[in-house]
Amino acid sequence: MAKTIVALVFVVFASSSAYANCRRALAFGLDVSGSVSEQEYILQREGLANALLSPMVQQAIFAMPNALIKLMVFEWSAASYQSVLVDWKDMNTPSDLEAFSKSLVLAPQSKRPYSTGLSGAMKFGVSQLKNQSGCWRRTLDISGDGIANDGPFPSTLFRGEGIENIVINGLIIGAANKNGSQGMVYETRKLAKYYEDVVIRGTDAFVETAFGFGDYYEAMQRKLLREIPVIAISSNSRDVPRLAKLESSDQ
Repeated sequence: MAKTIVALVFVVFASSSAYANCRRALAFGLDVSGSVSEQEYILQREGLANALLSPMVQQAIFAMPNALIKLMVFEWSAASYQSVLVDWKDMNTPSDLEAFSKSLVLAPQSKRPYSTGLSGAMKFGVSQLKNQSGCWRRTLDISGDGIANDGPFPSTLFRGEGIENIVINGLIIGAANKNGSQGMVYETRKLAKYYEDVVIRGTDAFVETAFGFGDYYEAMQRKLLREIPVIAISSNSRDVPRLAKLESSDQ
């Protein structure tokens, strides 16, 4: 069955200086609440690091050297707990990406609360992205394996406040086997629906599913290939910036 990868294509002035050289800022929030074991915690870190280093994702990241990608990673649990693992870095070269991924894997672990404060993670991630106003697009990736049980309900966030052009996407970590029992599949779908209803925000926001932490790498890779835009440059100075969709199929 064909898999469709949808990428945003930006058409911009070829020689205009009106646009920043950052085409997307990506902030990743990793769930380290009490339901996440030490092994699962490591699988998240290594899964993200390896997904960033996969050939297809690297190709997307470095598709346009003059319009870079910026990355940062934090972990979260209770509404009061968010800790930066790797601060904002510009991805100018593959060496930068390798250093970033290595820093993520080797970042020290800290003692964290056990509760699940999705609202705190969302607010923290958005605050981080607001400081990256020079980027064309800004995206928060929230990974999680359960619903919020601490802090404000996520759907109450940002009412009357707005988050500008920031997009919040979700990566839910559900049952370990997508072909497992009916109950396991139901719980995974329920968690995905929860994220769709109360977590994701913004134009084209979406939820990706990992079937267990062992599937996190592949799910994150799929997610990144949807999030990192492919850039098209127009040589016509009368063109105006616009968004289009480019679809390609992979058998």
